[in-house]
Amino acid sequence: MRVISGICKGRNLATVPGVSTRPTTGMLKGMIFNILQGSLAEAVVLDICAGSGALGIEALSRGATRATFMEEDRRALTALEKNLQDCKLLAVSEVLAGDALRRLASWQPKQKVSLVFCDPPYHSDLYEPILTRLGSVGWLTPEAIIVVEHHKDTDISGVYGQLRSYRRVSYSRTAVTFLQIGLSSSRGES
Repeated sequence: MRVISGICKGRNLATVPGVSTRPTTGMLKGMIFNILQGSLAEAVVLDICAGSGALGIEALSRGATRATFMEEDRRALTALEKNLQDCKLLAVSEVLAGDALRRLASWQPKQKVSLVFCDPPYHSDLYEPILTRLGSVGWLTPEAIIVVEHHKDTDISGVYGQLRSYRRVSYSRTAVTFLQIGLSSSRGES
């Protein structure tokens, strides 16, 4: 797996062997970042269930200013920390080890977050509680975008506190749903 674009373009990223994590494919990552291209400059990123950190690192490479990575799996944390070091992104990154729901319940960022990646294990029960929590926090910017990667059969559409889904894209067995706070009527489902 490689960083696709930006200051870290072409860097190889360490991944976790086995099936405990599921790296985002290059094709899917490309689709996500094509959609987000106007939202990356100066973004403050939160990468929940970050795995090797590929999404947050890609955002930093493309102009985000800061990223916090939340991950529970020890092997994934080792890969994530190696990737941040190899990409020379440690100074603009924070790594929080432990359960995502517990971390979200107590985390108070220094700056408001404008971009969130959420990629829990596909068949976990974490989607709804994480999104509900995100929909009720006061530390998201009004234009924050939440990007949720999930199995194509999982329905993430709907309302989670203040969050509303507005777009879904699919590739193979994976889907990505985009959400924002209280969408205006000018931005609809696509």
